[in-house]
Amino acid sequence: MNFLGVGDCELSLLLTDNNEIRILNKEFRKSDCPTDVLSFEGDMNLGVLGDIVISVERAREDFVSGSYGEIIPEVAKKNFESYLLWLVIHGILHNLGFDHNDDVSERKMRSKERDCLEKVSQYL
Repeated sequence: MNFLGVGDCELSLLLTDNNEIRILNKEFRKSDCPTDVLSFEGDMNLGVLGDIVISVERAREDFVSGSYGEIIPEVAKKNFESYLLWLVIHGILHNLGFDHNDDVSERKMRSKERDCLEKVSQYL
């Protein structure tokens, strides 16, 4: 993760289904519905980047339907594995403090997603 400016650190990744992510989404975000990805920031002072939870079921539904729209990089649309990789990168960037709650921050985050995905995709 040196290309993100982060050295060695711990990151946990849970791949789950819609039911489990809905329960987590309700508990931690007070939103009683399944989502594609949840990120929980860790403590970088302890070398812990955090946790990422992805509903593979929801991700597949979004990928097949194309409901992600134009927000994701073209390389993420190539196949489902690339789309899952984009969700992991999206979660990591949230853990690093990136967000998409306004136009400026969203452009910055999407640009970083694209850069990261292109760098990682060369190894696939």
